[in-house]
Parts: sequence; C-alpha cells; structure tokens
Amino acid sequence: MHRIGLAVAALLIGVGSGHAVAAQECPYPFGAGEGADQLIKGLEAAPSCESAYDLHTICAWGSSADATFAQVVIPKCEASFLSGLSPAQTRTYKARLQRCADKYAHEEGTMFIAFAASCQEEVALAFATNAAAASRVKAPRLPAVKASFDCRKARQPLELVVCSQDEIGAADIALSQVYATALQKASAEGRAMLTRSERGWLDFVATKCDLPSTGTTAHVLTRGCVRGSFEARRDQIGLCLAKPAEQQAACLGIHVILPSELPK
Repeated sequence: MHRIGLAVAALLIGVGSGHAVAAQECPYPFGAGEGADQLIKGLEAAPSCESAYDLHTICAWGSSADATFAQVVIPKCEASFLSGLSPAQTRTYKARLQRCADKYAHEEGTMFIAFAASCQEEVALAFATNAAAASRVKAPRLPAVKASFDCRKARQPLELVVCSQDEIGAADIALSQVYATALQKASAEGRAMLTRSERGWLDFVATKCDLPSTGTTAHVLTRGCVRGSFEARRDQIGLCLAKPAEQQAACLGIHVILPSELPK
C-alpha cells in the first residue's frame, strides 16, 4: 500500500479509537536500512507519547517492521503512567495488550503483525491520556470459533487448528454431521469399519498436515491441509453411503485426505 494510503487507513483507525491523526507525508524515507533507522530515531526524539504515536501513524509501513517501531512508542507512553497504576489497572492494561496480540495471532501475513502493533499502541496511548478511564475498558472477549465441540476446551493440536478459523470449524461441523448420519444408516459392519478407520484418518491428518505442537500457531499450509482433509473425509463418507449396502463397509473402512483420493 502507498504511504499516503497507509496514512489514510491509520487516520480511520485513529478516529475509531478516539484519536484522529491528520493524513500527511512521512518525513522519513520508506524502506529497510536508513529509512528504518531514521524513523526509530525520530520516535525516540518525540517529546511525548502522543507525538510518537502520531509520527508512527503517518509513517506506518504496514508490515512486521511496525512491531519494531511500536517497541519505541509503547515504552515512551508507559513511562508516563505504568508506575502509577494499581495492581488491578496493571492487569487490565496487560490484558488489553494481550488481546491485541490474540486478535491477529492466527492470521497470516506481516500486515496483521502491523495491525497488532497498532492496536497495542492505541491501548498505551489511551492509558497515557487517561489511565483511570482506560482501566475501565476491559479486554473484549474474542468470538469463539464454532466447531463440533467447545473450542474453549480445545487442548490438542488438531483441536487448536480446528478452532483457529471459522472455515475449519465449519468443515469440522459438516464432517461431524455426515459422520453421525453414517453411524445411523450404515450396517453394523459399516459402523465398525467407520469407527476403526477414524483413528487411522486422524493419525494420517496429524502426519500429512504437519500439526504444530500444542500452544503454537499453525502455518497457513497446515490450516489449509486440515480444512481440505475434513472436506475430503466428509465427501468420502457421503459417497460411501450412496453405494450399495454390500459395498458400504469396505468403502467406510478407508480414510482419505485429498479430493483426488475419493472413491469412485
């Protein structure tokens, strides 16, 4: 995005947060190296939290570099209020900073790192402007992704990936519905084959999709793989149910992950 475009976008964000920044040209060159160094020095020399925030707003890069610049702005703001916060206010402040990070944690792209940094700067500015008022604003609850299970209780790697995006949660719900239908309509042998193949399918997904360890953010390719595997499994079970009764059990006894592997 062009620097002016970023400034206008930042202006809109600033208006939404109650602090408007006039759109103008950044006084420093854009680009790694000298441009970044000059901006950092400018932020360090800014006389106040608000002036540093305003400077970064008009000079935002829209990339991961903004996280580095935010590490100059936020401490400058904190110097004016952090030591005077009560324990409860400190907890609120830290919770709001963390919520900024959580809001974009599952998004891919450096633009979202910039969004998180901007969000945290806005929180720091709000506390620097009026800590008492800012402390009364609690960290908003992020809407939970809907899946076939309670995402608030997600602990295992696959559960965490399912709960990381609405689209994967929806694929999980669709698969669960088809699976439940198969358990109702399939023969006893078919049901046994289906439940037996489910364990193999889950293990195959974990290996094929390179699931991350618990507590880490899944790569975009991992999330795409999981979503695709859930959709393929849903289609497979549906195709199996449409087969003659004598062919259903064998069909339900296999597991697939790619659409090209679906039974004909």
